[in-house]
Amino acid sequence: MDYSDEWNPIFNEDLSLDFTVNPIGYMRHMVYKRNESWDASVLGFRGGGKSTIGLSMVLLMNPKLLDLTPKRALNRCWAFTTVDRNEKKEELRRGDALAMDEQGTKHSGSSYKWSSDENQQLADSKQVDRTDGVWEVGITLDDMRVVKRVRNLARVIIYPETKLTSKENDDMGMGIDCIFRELKENPFATNDKDKIKPRYFKYSDAGRIARVTIPLPPLAFWNEYMKRRKEFKASVDANETEEKPMSRAEKRRSQQHPI
Repeated sequence: MDYSDEWNPIFNEDLSLDFTVNPIGYMRHMVYKRNESWDASVLGFRGGGKSTIGLSMVLLMNPKLLDLTPKRALNRCWAFTTVDRNEKKEELRRGDALAMDEQGTKHSGSSYKWSSDENQQLADSKQVDRTDGVWEVGITLDDMRVVKRVRNLARVIIYPETKLTSKENDDMGMGIDCIFRELKENPFATNDKDKIKPRYFKYSDAGRIARVTIPLPPLAFWNEYMKRRKEFKASVDANETEEKPMSRAEKRRSQQHPI
């Protein structure tokens, strides 16, 4: 088969579902029709396109968001903190999608603050939440920055790999080549390292999908996202400059030598 040709499988019966050639269509079916959890994590280096892919994936998983204004759409589907995520999750219904950006920060599941009430609440909520036909995606530089109980709930890992011009994408608009992998548990593993392994999505019994090209989101949606991210960044910077609480030693000294 010439890979430049339109996809035409030799054995059509290998495809038990028409959309198995499309991992996103497959996930939509499994989440919205079969009520299975196919939550995803988008990982990668800074500037690699993680948030771009996260936004595009939310719009692909729930195309009805495109019928809303960018502001209303992101009010519904985008969160930067645990509190915001939990509030939005309560309002979502079957067929919706929700993104939690910058996971691993102090107010968004940081493994360095794993014992905080906020992060324990996030882990508890995601653990006991029913799927209810809602798809979630977490976006972070490194999944090890995220509380273990949260990162272990992801079933799909997405790595942005190569940014494509429209010409490189067969004149179908700019996009990003992404590595898609399903995380599968090995019940016979003898150690934690081998317990969960990434596996290829398949378009047939013997066919594996190595890369998926995700289109860039509409410009208006991206501009609205950047506005919100700027506000979130300002709030993070403000928290860093706040006066830190006194340590126990400092408290003892202040009590012994009050000013």
